[in-house]
Amino acid sequence: MREFHGEHLSVLEDSLAVECAKLLIRIATTSKTIATINMCLHYTLHICNSIDLKQDTWDEMTALLNVKRDEKW
Repeated sequence: MREFHGEHLSVLEDSLAVECAKLLIRIATTSKTIATINMCLHYTLHICNSIDLKQDTWDEMTALLNVKRDEKW
């Protein structure tokens, strides 16, 4: 994961970056390791800060977090 962040996130096109962010959210919501969860969310935040994030994309990503949260409760 560290190598992925350092070398690859900065060169992704916006559409690929969004897909990576969604995958990172899925990993974070299914992981049981705090370090992995934190790293995935940190990288997702980095992606969100580095691209022109549209509201509908943000809504999709937050929906992923909400579904997983609702399943756990």
